[in-house]
Amino acid sequence: GSFNRFRIFTVAQDGTWTDAGMKQVENLYTVTALSWKCDGSRLTVGSLCGAVDMYDACIRRVRYKGKFEFTYVSASSVIVKRLSTGARIVLKSHFGYEVAKINIYEDRFLVASTHETLLMGDLETCKLSEVPWSGSGSEKFVFDNEKVCMIFNSGELTFVEYGRNDILGSCRTEHTSPHLISVRLNEARHEGASDVKKVAYLLDLQTICVSDLGTGVTEATVSHDSKIDWLDMNGRATKLLFRDKRRALHLYDIATRTRSTLLSFCSYVNWVPNSDVVVGQNRGNLCVWYHIEAPERVTVVPIKGDVEDIERTAGKTEVVVDEGMNTVSYELNEALIAFSTAVDEGDLKGACTMLERLELTAETEAMWEKLSQLALEREDILTAERCFGAVGNVAKARYLRKVNNLARSVELETGVAGTGYAHFTVQSKLAVLNGQLARAEQLLLQQGLVEETMEMYQELHKWEQSILVAESRQHPEVQTLKANYLQWLTETGQEEKAAELKEREGDLVFAVRLFLKGGLPARAAAVVQRYEDREQFQPALLETVAGALFEYGM
Repeated sequence: GSFNRFRIFTVAQDGTWTDAGMKQVENLYTVTALSWKCDGSRLTVGSLCGAVDMYDACIRRVRYKGKFEFTYVSASSVIVKRLSTGARIVLKSHFGYEVAKINIYEDRFLVASTHETLLMGDLETCKLSEVPWSGSGSEKFVFDNEKVCMIFNSGELTFVEYGRNDILGSCRTEHTSPHLISVRLNEARHEGASDVKKVAYLLDLQTICVSDLGTGVTEATVSHDSKIDWLDMNGRATKLLFRDKRRALHLYDIATRTRSTLLSFCSYVNWVPNSDVVVGQNRGNLCVWYHIEAPERVTVVPIKGDVEDIERTAGKTEVVVDEGMNTVSYELNEALIAFSTAVDEGDLKGACTMLERLELTAETEAMWEKLSQLALEREDILTAERCFGAVGNVAKARYLRKVNNLARSVELETGVAGTGYAHFTVQSKLAVLNGQLARAEQLLLQQGLVEETMEMYQELHKWEQSILVAESRQHPEVQTLKANYLQWLTETGQEEKAAELKEREGDLVFAVRLFLKGGLPARAAAVVQRYEDREQFQPALLETVAGALFEYGM
């Protein structure tokens, strides 16, 4: 509504608006529209006569090291522009605090401060964070991890994840070398998995602590008898590699709390990027662990020189070795590395397809075993069947084939796809395979399938459990079942077990005879002695027991 002018107001820190003056524009005529650019750096004014004017609304501009430009659009909002590409990011305090100082490290990581907070960001991912902070002003920032900023101040190390406006966690340590801190932040890559937010650091030069940044719980403490000069976790933070001053390389399994020595005289070690494959150098040998779950299975390649780096590009992984006059690259088995990546991402079918292209060696056999375990845990029965078939475990492969056929039959009966493996019959079969017999029994008995439960135990030659189920459910064939079990025990030469069964039933004479038949006169004599007050044993039987004891020199 203004004519040939518009007024400017500013907001103070207490929230009040103050008239900052008037902008007079000749021949502007009546102002009919106003619009701010989303970052506040431009104001567009439309007039009655159809003119559209754009005004620069910044407070000031600053060049930073000739590479960046800071445009202050307000006290709490700054536009950071990379001069070489024109890429921009808006740095703004969510609390409205005045941005006092801005620094850019490694031409990528942004750190700014207000009187109450710290602002951090990654210019490549455009993720920004603002956290409350009251530091000393002499903080040291570490940017070795692309997902988290580490702030060292007065003996305390604080972690801030880019894109989150809260402190992820903190720990106390005096050792802030990038080689002595390992942070892993990974989102869950498959259903059923949880996010990983862990850190491994030194409590002292001979003790490693592994903590969960999300909960603050210490998951492992590793004590060593020598000073540690390097450590690193794998991407999922399940394995910890560390090397000591004696150049001995060790592997620590965080879940099982087990430790193993991988290499002596280790001059180089690292994880292959985005995998669980380890590359190390022992004097003139290049050592590669394609399957770190089996550390005793290592591939050794003779080399001349020192390993410099591991380079991984699309479909190719190479170890760069400096031989003095020239540099040589040794190509690794990408199929085995890709298997590790596929498992990490939860792509079990893809991992199985990769392994099927490879010959069955000690390394690939260990990978098949690992894949079969993962497939069973995630109830990917088709993949598990392929795994057991590949390593020649015919019994389990045939069993899983029956389970798969059963699941398909259930789906055909119900007409609902994808429900077969959740059916109680399939779940009971899987429980038996995993040794969870109590769960299998529960699943069957909940459906009233008493005879099926008894048959399950009988197929496993667990007759006693079958009899217990029959007795608990008052099955009419209990006595027949007991007689068949007793006959089976005697026919298979298990007189001792048969005698124990008859002793529990109270048929002591038969129990004594069975002990004698099985060549156990001491057990027979023990029964006689234990029950002599309530049972009248025939003299002939007692003489037989005495004769057997004498014969065995007892």
